[in-house]
Amino acid sequence: MRFVLVLLGLLLTCNLDAKETPQAILNGLPQAIAGCERSEFRDYGNPKLGGSVAYQSPGFVITVYAYDQGEPHIADGITDRAVTESLTMAKKDIETAQSKGVYSDAQFRSEGKATYNGGFETLCARYRLTFAQGKLAGVKVFSEIHVFGARDHIIKLRISGKLDEEEKLGKVLDQFIPALMKAIQQP
Repeated sequence: MRFVLVLLGLLLTCNLDAKETPQAILNGLPQAIAGCERSEFRDYGNPKLGGSVAYQSPGFVITVYAYDQGEPHIADGITDRAVTESLTMAKKDIETAQSKGVYSDAQFRSEGKATYNGGFETLCARYRLTFAQGKLAGVKVFSEIHVFGARDHIIKLRISGKLDEEEKLGKVLDQFIPALMKAIQQP
């Protein structure tokens, strides 16, 4: 009997320390933020890769990813090595997409720390892209990548919007990003 109680205690302790899943984090987000509607969770089939949801509004889409790359702990904020490496990998993904012909033009605009109302910070890289394939061929967009750590995961935002509406959509982003970060940090 004593063995069973010890085992039960160990199992309960392990479950209390269990890491949240990307699906639990992303499905806990609001259905709409700053007028953008959330899609269903998309699982990438590998715990290291996590999953995503997309928020859409006319003219642009914000895809929110949660993943951990197999790291047991990722610090909140923007200084964790896994967070900085994630931004580097995301920038390389854009270069790879251009070399594969997804984009006919990819212009790097800026990189650094972005700060939002409420003191929220992300690491950010900004681009202007021109699609080269499919029904979007020739369409020019602004694109932003934002990354930060929260709840032991890397949270990455991939934002794409019509280039000719960048100023208007930027105002939506100024509301969206801090509201999203607040929702993620307060489960």
